[in-house]
Amino acid sequence: MYDGTIVVLYTKPGLNRDAYFTQKSNYGLNLQIGNLPSNLRIVDYAHGLTGLAHDASAFEHTAAAKHTDWFFKGNEFAWVNSAYPDLSIVWGL
Repeated sequence: MYDGTIVVLYTKPGLNRDAYFTQKSNYGLNLQIGNLPSNLRIVDYAHGLTGLAHDASAFEHTAAAKHTDWFFKGNEFAWVNSAYPDLSIVWGL
């Protein structure tokens, strides 16, 4: 399963603050997490994108998106919500 969340910053960034401004009217960083549904173990992540970044953009920076053969064999896939791109490795909920 992949999903993104915003890590809210305590104060406004000094540089490029508009890029960190989120749709919920705060400043933050986008954190993308990939975990196993069976035990919730985190197996992949991407961090460092600004709060303005969409989950689909953040997903492109994960190892699963860059190196699908490392994570998925045969008919395996990742569960994602409808905000993610239509890739062969994802199955939308």
